[in-house]
Amino acid sequence: EVSGMVRQVAAHAELTAEAAVTGNRALAVEALALHPLIRSVGTAESLVDAYLHAHADLLPQFPVT
Repeated sequence: EVSGMVRQVAAHAELTAEAAVTGNRALAVEALALHPLIRSVGTAESLVDAYLHAHADLLPQFPVT
């Protein structure tokens, strides 16, 4: 159903914004895992880690792990 997918993507966007403002990695993973194109939390974790590593200079609010 299209409206369900729209709600899912909207929730993803809201959590992504909150994660970006707070620097909360766990919230970033949760947000990405909500996106309909991401099929697992493990995939979301891998993508978030890769993104944070690649763009650490642009994301100082996220602690370096």
